[in-house]
Amino acid sequence: MNADLKKKKRTPIGYPRQIVEMYLRYELPERHITALCEFVDNSFGEAAGDATNVIIEWDRSKIVITDDGQGIADLNAMQILGESGSRLHAGDIGQFGFGSKIGQIYLAWKVEIETVREGRYHRHFIDWQEVRDSNKTPFAYEDQSKPAKLALGGIHQGTRITLRDRHRDRHWQAEPLAERLAQIYRPALEVQGKSVKLVHGQGAQKRVFEVRDFISRLPGATLQLDGAIRGKAFRLRAAAKDGLSIKQNGVHIAYAFRVMHTEKTLPTRHLPPQLYAEVILSADWKSSLAVNKSSLAHGHDELMAEVEKLLTPMIDDLESKAQEIEIKGLVLEIERETEDILDAVAKEAGESGDNGVGQRPRVEGSKSTTLPSDAEAGVPAAKDEGEHAIAERALRQRKTGVSVTLVDNMGNCVSTVSIADAHIRVSLNKDLLYVRLMHKDTAGLLGLIFHAILDECVSRPASRRMIPAFRKSVDAGETPMEAKQRVLYKFLMRHEAGMRH
Repeated sequence: MNADLKKKKRTPIGYPRQIVEMYLRYELPERHITALCEFVDNSFGEAAGDATNVIIEWDRSKIVITDDGQGIADLNAMQILGESGSRLHAGDIGQFGFGSKIGQIYLAWKVEIETVREGRYHRHFIDWQEVRDSNKTPFAYEDQSKPAKLALGGIHQGTRITLRDRHRDRHWQAEPLAERLAQIYRPALEVQGKSVKLVHGQGAQKRVFEVRDFISRLPGATLQLDGAIRGKAFRLRAAAKDGLSIKQNGVHIAYAFRVMHTEKTLPTRHLPPQLYAEVILSADWKSSLAVNKSSLAHGHDELMAEVEKLLTPMIDDLESKAQEIEIKGLVLEIERETEDILDAVAKEAGESGDNGVGQRPRVEGSKSTTLPSDAEAGVPAAKDEGEHAIAERALRQRKTGVSVTLVDNMGNCVSTVSIADAHIRVSLNKDLLYVRLMHKDTAGLLGLIFHAILDECVSRPASRRMIPAFRKSVDAGETPMEAKQRVLYKFLMRHEAGMRH
């Protein structure tokens, strides 16, 4: 059997074909943006191009990336998997030698590389479709350079990479691309003074975008703190801004001249939608970078735990404000629903007219509520009365109502909202209210409020006029607890019927 295995011919593994197919179908985060960033990274990297300016031009047929850097030291490194001249350079993000190859194959079939290095002009061409079909590695570049000043039609400084025969499904819009690149390369553009320019189209249709101009759409830092994990330093910059896009919201991890990736979650805390944060890693983190800069290979969990700790005061403040805004909206809904409950039970008991149940007053919420006395009911309203005065007069005319008080975990009053003239108060724990809010459990809150109102009716005879149906049951000889169960049962049946319809 072993002899048979030795005699059997095996098909050689198509290494070049497999690599091209893999890169062609590679699931890049953010797709074409990640592919383009591979070229910009090579241009800005200190051990690579060390350029100051990058121009990305494109139309339907080709993409051209040009920089004013020091040129490419080894053109063959552009096509050999694992080759990277930036691996040991702390000021450069490149490390594994995958990026430029993925960028080329992912965007187009044909690649022309022109570069000027130490006064010499070099040109090389790669057809990745031919490599795939022939299953042969690209031809190696053999030095056929010439003095840069003699390069007809070529460049005289830096590098120009032209991608032709573009893949049809990999196109993009200029302005969203500029906005995203501004966020990714903010450290390079804002701190290091570098430039990325986008040029879309040709002739009269040409449009030019300076990426630096889009930085103004990003929040300016209001919080700056320094931290370290096992001796590896980082700087945290954060700000709060309403209306952040999905791409802007989050904790953006940056190294050297660019943001590598964005964290959308924290270890134990909810990430507020208004939070924009940048974590700028020091050169000590070089060995922790993962392939394609998509994450940290080492120290990620420790870093995010420390970032969460530093951001906790800001997150607490944002969550508190968000809760207050959302709670106000929910309380307005509770006000209307509770009034409907009071109207319904009063109507069911056959009581209307003098008690004002049929009126629908305008209701106001406030941090403190002054309860009007019966004697004040006839006081005329001022001519120049505001919204609060109008509401207060309406509440005096209506003798039914409830006041909902929000309290924190310590039992301290946060705010009080009057649904009517506050003859009964219902206390709701703020955290409980927020949980109910997140689950859109308005019915549960209404049930909680109604239970509290009925408990008041059981313990305080003076409060029974709040629920005419309750008072009617007691007057008919039922005990307060029996009356509570009867009214509560009718409320639940009414609610279920409403849900069915």
